[in-house]
Amino acid sequence: MFANGSAWHKKAQNNNTDEIKGMAAHMSEMKKKRDYGEKSKQNDLHFMPLAVETYGRWGKDLTLFFETNVLAGWRNSGQTIPLAVIKEYWK
Repeated sequence: MFANGSAWHKKAQNNNTDEIKGMAAHMSEMKKKRDYGEKSKQNDLHFMPLAVETYGRWGKDLTLFFETNVLAGWRNSGQTIPLAVIKEYWK
C-alpha cells in the first residue's frame, strides 16, 4: 500500500490517472511509442503498443487491435455468431 503522501501517489494525481478512466493505459501506450516506435521504423517493423490498466481497462491501441482482429476472425469463421454478441464480449 502507498500512503497518500507518497511520491507515487503525487505523480498519479499530477497526470490524472486517478481521475480519468483509461488514462494510465493511454500514458503507457504513449511511453511505449516514444521508447520503441522509432527503433521499430528503423528496422522496418510495425509497432503497436498494447496496454491494460490494473483494473482491466484497455488502452485505445489495444482496443483497436482486438476489434480489428476479432472482426477479421469473425469474417473468416463463417459468421455463425451474431456480430453484436462478439462486439459486446470484447467490449
